[in-house]
Amino acid sequence: RQVGHWRDSIHLYRHALAATGRNPIVHNNLGIALVDAGRIEEALDVYREGLARPSAFAHVLAYNAGIASARLGRHAEARQYFDGVLASDPNHAEALYHRARSLRALRQLEAAQRDLARAVALAPDASEPRVELGLVLGQLGRFADARRELERAVALAPGNLEARINLAVAWLELGHPAAAIRELERVLAAHPDHAAASRYLATARARLAAQP
Repeated sequence: RQVGHWRDSIHLYRHALAATGRNPIVHNNLGIALVDAGRIEEALDVYREGLARPSAFAHVLAYNAGIASARLGRHAEARQYFDGVLASDPNHAEALYHRARSLRALRQLEAAQRDLARAVALAPDASEPRVELGLVLGQLGRFADARRELERAVALAPGNLEARINLAVAWLELGHPAAAIRELERVLAAHPDHAAASRYLATARARLAAQP
């Protein structure tokens, strides 16, 4: 039934474009329908078509084109789209977050950290930017700062497994395996088959046993 819904929506929006010509809102809606159907490459082409002519809706198309590009692993292209969004709205917290994810994929960690610090300041109650910031800070070797952000992320979203596992990793890097064990056991209590958590738990227990 869902596949039929996507097919009907795609047909509807393609028909609307054929009838009206270039319409950025219809381009955007068609792109979203294609993404929902898993047709990311086609969606990106549609977003590009919508961006070919300037409009007041361009920042929405650019944002969605950035998301689609990132999903295809084209992070340099995604960054360019997010650059365009942020040129028109420097306080777009979601664009900052997603640009930072692409910057991290491109190994531009300092730039990613700056974007995430801004995203966190703009959306302090959102957990995902804090998780990403913790990851970036850890990759920069700033494990105390990473721990702080990941603890805040866990407080905001206690069920976020990525936050808890990366908090455990930060505790390990800081030489506190007991704290890491505490976080990992919470993950495994809810998800006993979580392979990464099991591996880190074994490492944490070995490090704790080796402590004097």
